[in-house]
Amino acid sequence: MESTASKPVVRRSAEESLCDVVRSCWVIYQKAGDVYRVLANNTMSEEISRLWRSMAEGMNKHILYWKKMSERVEGNPNMEILGNPYEALVQLRDLEARIDSIQESSTAFRSVMDYFYLACSLEIQLVHPVLCSLPESVMSVPAKEVVKWDYQTNLRRFLEGMKQHCAQHYLNTALMDALERTWMLNKRLARQNSRDPVTGAYNRRALLKVISSFASLAERDGHNIAIIMVGIDNIHELYTTFDMKNADEIVTRFYKGITPGIRLSDIIGRYNFSTFLVYLSKVNHQYLYDIAQRFSESTQSIHKAGFVLSVHIGGSYGPVRGQAGQQLEHYLTRAWDCLMRAKFSRAQRILIE
Repeated sequence: MESTASKPVVRRSAEESLCDVVRSCWVIYQKAGDVYRVLANNTMSEEISRLWRSMAEGMNKHILYWKKMSERVEGNPNMEILGNPYEALVQLRDLEARIDSIQESSTAFRSVMDYFYLACSLEIQLVHPVLCSLPESVMSVPAKEVVKWDYQTNLRRFLEGMKQHCAQHYLNTALMDALERTWMLNKRLARQNSRDPVTGAYNRRALLKVISSFASLAERDGHNIAIIMVGIDNIHELYTTFDMKNADEIVTRFYKGITPGIRLSDIIGRYNFSTFLVYLSKVNHQYLYDIAQRFSESTQSIHKAGFVLSVHIGGSYGPVRGQAGQQLEHYLTRAWDCLMRAKFSRAQRILIE
């Protein structure tokens, strides 16, 4: 596959941005597999050569994983699952460039220890926080097939091989411990992280978990629930016009502008790159329309150097009867549909059903 490390990060559509991220992950694991194949071919010891071949085969499993993820994201109506796909892509391109450097060095070494140190450098890149966190995000895209991601098997295989074939020196032990701890820490942080790094709002995964609990309470108490989605139509243009720091600042001002309009009992979070979601209970249609109107008015003053945010709002509400999870998914889907219809309508900026 063609290298993407040297390509600039171009602001494109939500679907294209996410596909670029998935493709970059695919390329990273393919290059890692290429490094291990070079080590296998250049190693005299048959036993160590088998280790490198098994590591390369492990990379093939991760390439297959990201191929399946590519199929999952293509054609999905809600593509913007990452808080900032451009930032993720910048990190992945940097990571790919580092692996390119390792790949270039893979033919220059000759000793067994050199090969293990090179492989250790590669594994450190492969437990990077962005590679640990992306599977957690992509898994939130609905799909019939559950695809599990787990790098631990590959990492364990490498650490066991290094322990068996390298001298029991304290520096080697410290290096193996540091690699394993880095993996465990980054994986734990990926699972525990609940905040959008730009605005500080709940991120998608945490938001859905919180409102699922609230929906169950609404079912028990017999209250209506409501979902309001506030979408920034021209967010990709925003990140094209300004650098990431200034664009992030505008998005944060946008979030702070709509937050005062909600009650303490309501929940707000960043649903995807362009959309903030507000969960409410014990509401009616008029209240929802009024609060949506306040959201719209509060964002009109947010502009920079002549750039004005274009905002549309979609919403859905109703009772929770039966299974709360299914009912919540119904209202989420309907609110997203209303947001899309409002976005492409010339007559309405707010649509609530």
